[in-house]
Amino acid sequence: MKRARFRSLGAVTLLATVWLVLTNDAEADLRSRAIREVAEYVLRKFSKEAVGETVETLARRLERQVAKHGDDALRLVQAGGPKALHTLEEVGEHAPKLLKFHARHGDEAIWVITRPRSTAIFLKYGDDAGAALLRHGEIVEPIIEQHGRPAATALARMADSQQARRLAMMHQDGSLAKIGRTEELLEVIARKTEPGWADRTMDFIWRHKGALAVTAALTAFLADPEPFINGLRDLTEVAAENTVGKVSGEIARSINWTLIIGITIVVIGTLFLARRIGSHYLKKQRN
Repeated sequence: MKRARFRSLGAVTLLATVWLVLTNDAEADLRSRAIREVAEYVLRKFSKEAVGETVETLARRLERQVAKHGDDALRLVQAGGPKALHTLEEVGEHAPKLLKFHARHGDEAIWVITRPRSTAIFLKYGDDAGAALLRHGEIVEPIIEQHGRPAATALARMADSQQARRLAMMHQDGSLAKIGRTEELLEVIARKTEPGWADRTMDFIWRHKGALAVTAALTAFLADPEPFINGLRDLTEVAAENTVGKVSGEIARSINWTLIIGITIVVIGTLFLARRIGSHYLKKQRN
């Protein structure tokens, strides 16, 4: 009885093992065919980018990435071609971040993934940088590279690409540097997640960039920006008051008070002496 049971158990185990082997072989065969089909498709669609590649060489490269990262790698390369495959190979352990980015944003994300500069920015500064690039394009790359996460967050929260272009232009023409305290200014733009805040704040900065170049006006704005943005306080008045006071102070500092006092004494002495001489002359005339 026991022997019969053992034989039955052995037969079941053998069948299960055979089924697993056959299943794995079938899955491997399906995956190999899928990889080859994608390789053929990529060569047809991206022939100019796949110079020197054959179906076999491309399939081998793709197979290595699929082994590491699964079918997401297959979908990315099918959409992005040889450039996307090259990016996966180059970024190594960071590849899962790119694959998640593609899965979240779809083929819209391909241009970021296939541009080395954009890829580097995304991998360094994260999802906000990726969102900023997708929304506003490569024009925002330089400011994110220089100012990092504050710039990425500010740009990601702007819905209006015109405002993003204005910020990029201010970076390029030196207006931001002239104002100073750039990262604090960017943090004001990104301060709130409510719709429209970032765009309204950037619009205000653009229209008042001259006034913001005055230190007192910038300090007042950074300390409490909402009254200025909402029109309850006038930034130009703050700037003008400070400018007049500064000019007056510089004039006061530039005056040589010692010379003025000396001249005053000389004038008073001269007038006094002239009066004495005049009085003496009149007495003589009377006599």
